[in-house]
Amino acid sequence: MTQKITIWTINKAYDLISGPQTFPEHKSALQVQQELCAAFKEQIQFGQRSGSGNQLMPDEEYFVPIAPKCIGALFDSAEPQPKQILDNIRHYYEEAGQSAYQSFWDQQTVNYQMQTPKYQGYYTLLEQTAPNILIGYSQGGLVARYLNWLDKNVFKKNIIQGVITISAPDYGSPLGNSENIQSILRGLWQICLVLQGLDDKSFATDISQYLSVDRVISFLHDVRKEIQSDTHLKALNPRDREKNKIASNLLEELYNWLGGLRDDPNNAFYDLNIFRMEPNYSATAAQYCVLASINQSLTTPCPISGLVSADMKSEDFLYDAAVMAFVRRLEKRLESNQKLSSLLHLPDNHWVQLKNEPIRLSQRIFDKIDVIYSQTIMHENHAKPISNELIQKVIHWHEQGVTSPITVKANAHDFIIPSAYQMTLDHEQITMQNYINTEANHLSGSDRIYQAGRKNREAALHYLHQMINRNVA
Repeated sequence: MTQKITIWTINKAYDLISGPQTFPEHKSALQVQQELCAAFKEQIQFGQRSGSGNQLMPDEEYFVPIAPKCIGALFDSAEPQPKQILDNIRHYYEEAGQSAYQSFWDQQTVNYQMQTPKYQGYYTLLEQTAPNILIGYSQGGLVARYLNWLDKNVFKKNIIQGVITISAPDYGSPLGNSENIQSILRGLWQICLVLQGLDDKSFATDISQYLSVDRVISFLHDVRKEIQSDTHLKALNPRDREKNKIASNLLEELYNWLGGLRDDPNNAFYDLNIFRMEPNYSATAAQYCVLASINQSLTTPCPISGLVSADMKSEDFLYDAAVMAFVRRLEKRLESNQKLSSLLHLPDNHWVQLKNEPIRLSQRIFDKIDVIYSQTIMHENHAKPISNELIQKVIHWHEQGVTSPITVKANAHDFIIPSAYQMTLDHEQITMQNYINTEANHLSGSDRIYQAGRKNREAALHYLHQMINRNVA
């Protein structure tokens, strides 16, 4: 009898593929998984972690750096052949200031701690459930790719039979590059001005110099809290409620990712800077960082498919009541920061006027926001020359677009990751194993209640069928 393939979902891929269903009818996770197993003729089973739900990377482990949570004690117990590579990886991260891998199990931090048995990394878990196919969303896609690289190029056990990524930062994101701090803050401030009906070019450069990542994260957190309040939700019509869910989740993703701008090696987002692959920044990083590793050629072929989010329209989640919630929070912040407020030279009775005559969103406002986000926030800055040809290619595809063999618009993104950074390549060439979803932003593509999410799920299951048939054959 053929051994069943274990399907592991990572991050929000669980909600999209095998978690409980609320639309069009309610089903438990168990019912959904039983239906999928039947559809795949009982050739699959779903991986489950004791006490940690049904996915490989529970929320408590989300911020744990990728290398420690994937490798764990194998840093010390591996056979001699892979040990040299693992020692090099460990040395690179030690030089970067990352704590010893044991600390991510031993020390309770504010946001995260490993929940597996002492020092057991994800690769060890996968050895117990082989053969495996991994389906990862966002950072989960990067974790899946890294585990596959470890499997093919380090441990060489071939326990992973395929990888499907969804909205994954295969080449990082501008939100993970600390050299982009000023342009990101400037872009966010320009959007603040647009949402107040002010000239977005009048104050942006000066004011952004007085902002900080931590202040912006705190502000976004406050806005999210307000639009999630019962008072706010009760006043919304069904369409705005739908937008509100996307807006709320996007704000959470945005302030999580902005935390990566701190360049903290003890945070998973440290690895999401495309320039870690650049030798002119660090020759060691260019060999052993996560992004460099997953973009090496694999010693054993393995199918990898990518679902790419490319909906960059702010009108899909912005609505009038959310703008007013934003304005109220901004007024409070500026009241408590007189220095910043004095630099603005706001019109007399600015806040009173906004309350009496609230901003009504229009296509002109949406278009302004979309241009700022695409050309300022999603833009890469770099202080040193770039010699890595792959980095050059990816940034070129992002800025100029892709026309063959798939189509991606210039500057396309999903509000968290440029679309070109999500593409699956084969020997640095774009392949047809990419599904471009122009209806999906970084959140709508992860939830089955949205058409974008349902399309992603259909595409992921299509690729899963291909991988299972290949494995059986």
